[in-house]
Amino acid sequence: MTAHAARLLAASLLVASQAVAASEGGGAGGPALVAMPELVVPIVEGARAGGRLRLKLVLRATDAAAAARLQATMPALREVSLLATAEFARLHASPFVPVDARRLAAEVGGALRARDHGIAQVLVVEVSAARA
Repeated sequence: MTAHAARLLAASLLVASQAVAASEGGGAGGPALVAMPELVVPIVEGARAGGRLRLKLVLRATDAAAAARLQATMPALREVSLLATAEFARLHASPFVPVDARRLAAEVGGALRARDHGIAQVLVVEVSAARA
């Protein structure tokens, strides 16, 4: 593992651990973070699935009440996320090139914020594209 990859992994783990702590009530006074379950969607190339796009998201809520609402509506938020991620994978992902995480976060974030205005930011803490 390269030094850059190790730093990226450490930063991702830190954000993920903060998200879990906040969603369990351990983030008193800090940002209200809600971790979403991993999403896996096919990367469709032509008429076949050429790979899989995997990602983990953390939602930064505007406040603790919004975080509680996000937890309660997680199945609906997951559905919105899956649809937006599948559309991104269809148009912009390939198992042979790096994933544009900023664009992915912007597209999924826009879809999620349209569903719930209590989402301040969508953080992509892990993303990968691989052949099927």
